[in-house]
Amino acid sequence: MTQQEISLTKSLHSGGQFVLFNDSANSRNVNPLSYHNFVGDYGEKWLVSQFNQSGYIAQLTSQTAHEGDLRVLDTQTREYIKIEAKTALETTSGYGFCINKLKKTSCSYSDFVALICIDKCLSHYLYLIHPSLLQNSQFIRIPSHPTRYAGKYAPFRVRGLINIEDSRTTHETWSIR
Repeated sequence: MTQQEISLTKSLHSGGQFVLFNDSANSRNVNPLSYHNFVGDYGEKWLVSQFNQSGYIAQLTSQTAHEGDLRVLDTQTREYIKIEAKTALETTSGYGFCINKLKKTSCSYSDFVALICIDKCLSHYLYLIHPSLLQNSQFIRIPSHPTRYAGKYAPFRVRGLINIEDSRTTHETWSIR
């Protein structure tokens, strides 16, 4: 299935699961801006469900405040964590994420940036990265499938349930290098 054939024109939320439909007949009629927003909204909702399944209490935030896309309560420490979510679909050149765009997007006010990769089979892969590692980047690319990717951000891939402490430890270890 090619990238053009994957059209995320519908999203259903049922029992905590999100379902994407392939609707290649309508894929040519999708406004690219609304399509881009739809993919981003889908990624944010998927991420909320992943945090909730991992024992956190997560909710979407107001887009007007500099709070990130999600506000997550760590139920053990009672700490609120701000998460900026970035979602990308697989293309022939991998996964591309707009990280910082003047007056549009900034990750600097978040505690973590979540990179959500959705491959051609609609499998999801999550990277949880501290924003200090992305400060000078406007755009980053994960050039290969997340299961094969061994580059700079590979240590930040989440496997299984989300654990904020693991992500903090990975950041501390990585930034010492």
